[in-house]
Amino acid sequence: MKRLILAVTFSAAALVGCRNPLADHYLNTSAANAAVDLRALRQLRKGDTNGAIYTLEVDLNLERLGVEEFLRDVPWKRNDTNIVRLLERVRAYEAEHPIQWKTNKNR
Repeated sequence: MKRLILAVTFSAAALVGCRNPLADHYLNTSAANAAVDLRALRQLRKGDTNGAIYTLEVDLNLERLGVEEFLRDVPWKRNDTNIVRLLERVRAYEAEHPIQWKTNKNR
């Protein structure tokens, strides 16, 4: 729902010619998220659950790194309980299920 509201808000801003770097950021982020979701869904539809898990785990890893990087620039959010708990859960998942990084040789 949050993505839909953001999409509608930024679409409306684009229609009136508003140039907003934040809107560009959210547009690019949403497009990247959609690409990952689409890839994982296609892998699942083909029965490639390992491929879908890999796609989602790599995305989760990148999202965690992004959140950690943003927290360096937004120090007042470092103690946000929701963010702290989420990062703890993500790190616990990553510790339990380490990514077996693929290279071009083993794709």
